[in-house]
Amino acid sequence: MHFDRYDLSAVPQRNGDISCFNSYQQVLIFGFDDHTDASMQLLRHACALLLFAFLSLSQPVHASDEPAAAKLIMVDLQGCPACLAWKREIKPGYVKSDIGERFPLTEVEVSALENSEYFYLQRPTVFPTFYIVSGDDNVIARMEGYTGGDFFWGYMDYYANALGDQTNQAVSTDR
Repeated sequence: MHFDRYDLSAVPQRNGDISCFNSYQQVLIFGFDDHTDASMQLLRHACALLLFAFLSLSQPVHASDEPAAAKLIMVDLQGCPACLAWKREIKPGYVKSDIGERFPLTEVEVSALENSEYFYLQRPTVFPTFYIVSGDDNVIARMEGYTGGDFFWGYMDYYANALGDQTNQAVSTDR
């Protein structure tokens, strides 16, 4: 079996050998040495169905005009005392705070980082490591370690104010 691609305007009529069209006005022509009409017709239908499915799924997706939300990603190490302290002292208030709503928390175990949707983050050596990531997956800021609530909240306040408030609401650190 062989496949040839031709420009639609250059293809002569060949008794139904034209089998699949794509969006670039080209066709694929199948050539077989030994075949039956039924198997050839089945193959043509399968090709047309697959090409239609591919072209349907490959249409461009129009992004909305609203910017995607930034998020806070916490990379931790199982059993890490500083990670456990952060989860105990900060996490309950963070998820309820205005900053927590603005930068939703995602926790990723360092051993799962490479196989997660956040594979692009630099593998940390200090835990926990926090990344503020824009909606288009650009790292905006990185904070390594946890030394207490004052430093963490100060860090988050700084970046919340530095990045501006997309929702036009005052940023509050009520905890």
